[in-house]
Amino acid sequence: MGYGINEDDNHLNAYLHNFTNEHKILIVTDEDESVALQKYKSRLRLENDNLHICTVDYSEKKEIIVEKIFKCLD
Repeated sequence: MGYGINEDDNHLNAYLHNFTNEHKILIVTDEDESVALQKYKSRLRLENDNLHICTVDYSEKKEIIVEKIFKCLD
């Protein structure tokens, strides 16, 4: 995933793995959520409940970005 997640963060890796194992796709982007939803939904041909868009500001600290990503998974 990047952003400093490594082997010491295996609990985070496991959480992400379980999320995607349920046939869900997480897209992290700096685009507006509605724009990203239309863009990726048509490309991936998915239902809304399988596609999760998480909008972040890439200029923020990596810890804040990772925190926002995990909040999107709740």
